[in-house]
This record gives sequence, C-alpha cells and structure tokens, in this order.
Amino acid sequence: MNCGRLPDSLWYEHHVLGGNFRMTEFQAAIMLGQLDRLDEDTETRNQNGLFLNDGFSQIPGLTPTARGFGETNQAYHLYILKFDPKVFGQIDKFQFGKAMEAEGTPMSTGYYVPLYKQPLFTEQNF
Repeated sequence: MNCGRLPDSLWYEHHVLGGNFRMTEFQAAIMLGQLDRLDEDTETRNQNGLFLNDGFSQIPGLTPTARGFGETNQAYHLYILKFDPKVFGQIDKFQFGKAMEAEGTPMSTGYYVPLYKQPLFTEQNF
C-alpha cells in the first residue's frame, strides 16, 4: 500500500500523494473483536491522561494541551505536552526529548517538518 512515503524516509516524510485506502473485510472482522473492550480501553486512556495532566501541570514550563469544553472522556490517541524552552535554559524540543527519555519517560518530539513544507507540496508531486 502506498502511503506517500519513501522506503527509508521518516515516518512523517511525504514525497508523493498517497491513496485513501479502506480496510479489507478481513481487517474489519479482526477489529470487530476489539470493539468489546473499546469502552474500557478509552476509560483507561482518559484516566491516564488526567493523571499526566495533573502531574505535568505542576512543573513550571510544562503545559498539557487543554481539553475541549464539556467533554467527559478523551481517548488520548496521542498525549501532547507543550514545553517552554525559556524555562529549561533555551533547549530545543529534541534536547528536551532526550532529557525526558534519560529520566525514563519515552516520548516523541513530534513532527520534524510541518505538512506544508513536506516534499510532496514543495516539489508539487501531485
């Protein structure tokens, strides 16, 4: 399946336009079995996210992203945290990520290049 990436490229590096492929019947059958635990898994993710929000919000320079208004549950597909480099001595997000990992908190530093600067768009590979 072509997802717009070259074989040895970064996970978020797009060079060509990909397709909008749908799952197969077999994939759907496998996933149907997962629906039975969806509510429990979503609640676990929600509670974990609330726990992280509480802890990180107490550290100067770290800000969990705000939740929406009126929502009662959030799946937290990704847990996003903002950091203020001025509070941490003018480090960049990559240095921050390495420091977090050194403290036992694995994390991703996010996208290396914004979508509009991807080769797909800058080279107009449509």
